[in-house]
Amino acid sequence: MQFRVILMLCLVMMGCSSNRVLAPEPTSITLFYGDTSISAGVLEDKTFNSVLADRVESVTFSGSIQKQDSGYLVDMLVIRETKEPRSTRQLNTSLHMETGELVDVGGVNNDVFRVIID
Repeated sequence: MQFRVILMLCLVMMGCSSNRVLAPEPTSITLFYGDTSISAGVLEDKTFNSVLADRVESVTFSGSIQKQDSGYLVDMLVIRETKEPRSTRQLNTSLHMETGELVDVGGVNNDVFRVIID
């Protein structure tokens, strides 16, 4: 009888622990603004960095991702520099998000920044 009780407890514990959904770690993060997007791969140390540059502007998108109990904590820095007229806009923030969730981060004037982790 004692063996059956121990066996049942072991099976119940295994069943409860296997109910957890094992979501894969994020491999990329994408920033959207206006009609443009910039993606960065998430490295093994959970950091990301990407630069998008053309004749009109240069955008640097960097930061880190930390796993939390209920999602991910994303620290990000966006530096957007326009060449004519010369100006710089910077967004430095931390936010909590889930994989696959598109989050509005903030904006200046008509520029709204959105981010998603995949």
